[in-house]
Amino acid sequence: MDPADASSSSQKQEQLENNVEASKLDRALDELALKQANVQALETKMREMEKQHVEDLEKNEREHALKAEETVLAERAKRVKQLDEERVRFGALKTVLSSRRKALEEAKIAHEIVAGVSKLSEKIEKGESFAREMRVLKKVAENDDVLRALLSVTEKTLDRLASKDVPTVAQLRDALEKQVKRDARRVYLIPKEGGGMLAHAVASLASLIKVEEVVGKDNNTSLEAAISKVEMLLRDDRDSVGDAARILLKASEYSKAKDVVQSWATSAMEREEIDFILRSLIAHANAKSSGV
Repeated sequence: MDPADASSSSQKQEQLENNVEASKLDRALDELALKQANVQALETKMREMEKQHVEDLEKNEREHALKAEETVLAERAKRVKQLDEERVRFGALKTVLSSRRKALEEAKIAHEIVAGVSKLSEKIEKGESFAREMRVLKKVAENDDVLRALLSVTEKTLDRLASKDVPTVAQLRDALEKQVKRDARRVYLIPKEGGGMLAHAVASLASLIKVEEVVGKDNNTSLEAAISKVEMLLRDDRDSVGDAARILLKASEYSKAKDVVQSWATSAMEREEIDFILRSLIAHANAKSSGV
């Protein structure tokens, strides 16, 4: 073979081999590029999956947080409702207890009023002084407006009579029978301005034989008629004791008998005053007692 041909053939062979190698290299590069593209695609997909996973986690977290918040809100609403119910029950219980406490206080005050008036009545009915009972009743009245008003209106009369033994109607009737009418008759014919020994003697004699005389032109009521009427009033109607006193005072107005009658009449009118006040106090005590 010609050396030139051999050289040319060798070059062709070498070029062919180079082409094969280049082709292999190209294929390898293509495969590498494909693999790189696949890796990039995989990485992209992984990033997308990771992003989706993060989003899913965040979504789940939000959903769980929302559910937890809803649960808390529902529990809170339930607790609030329970608290409201408890508050209503507590308010009702407080109202009941307050009403019971007020009722007990009212009952206590009513009992104190009834007891105080009862002790006062006992003393007055016996004609005994009642200063101590009045002090107790005034203390009780600090908790009762009506009783305080009653005592305030009658305070002067009560203070004036509290330390006195105001005679009862029976005692007044007894005093009238045993002393007052006898002494009044004895001096009835003696003028109010007085008289000498003879006038006293005549008056005493007249009282023994029940001689009646009108003394003073304005006096149209005889002592005997007045005494009879007073005795009837004291026997039939104890509430007329004041009227009895005024009748006897009127009948003896122009004679010395008025001096005899005056003390008895004053006691009788004091009995009228204290009985009227006592009736008012008893009425209030009864009303207070029946109201609890």
